[in-house]
Amino acid sequence: MLHSLLRSKYSLLCMALLTQCTIQTTMHQMADTLVCVFMAGINNLAGFAPRNIKQMAAIGSNQNLHIAVHLDIRLNGNKKVSRRYYIEPNKINHVNANDPTSQRMDSGDPQTAISFFSWCVDNCPAKKYVFIFWNHGYGIIDPQNGYAVDTAKLFHFNP
Repeated sequence: MLHSLLRSKYSLLCMALLTQCTIQTTMHQMADTLVCVFMAGINNLAGFAPRNIKQMAAIGSNQNLHIAVHLDIRLNGNKKVSRRYYIEPNKINHVNANDPTSQRMDSGDPQTAISFFSWCVDNCPAKKYVFIFWNHGYGIIDPQNGYAVDTAKLFHFNP
């Protein structure tokens, strides 16, 4: 009995390590496009975040596309947590589970977005990058003037 229990625990450990190695190999391969989704879910959108992440997993990363997600959300007991995921087909991999520095970040702090996007670029190499700030779709609200900022005015393009 003890032998089979140890063997099953050993098998689970090996599967976990093998899965982690597979994730790392896939993540670090060059893809054509990297999609980074920054989800600030500590608001009335919290219920939509898991559904949207599952929708991303319906496609998942492949040799041409990496999908990475940063999610700030409140769990049961009102505990605020930050999670980073690498999305594979039908699989959502929690990649910062063992990193206490990235577990409790503030999605309202610009350094959190910079940290996430830097992590994406360092760990999921690609030729092109897409950064998505997931929200209501309204855009940035300027608290001083009380109006929405036209995000197109924030960027300059070199044709």
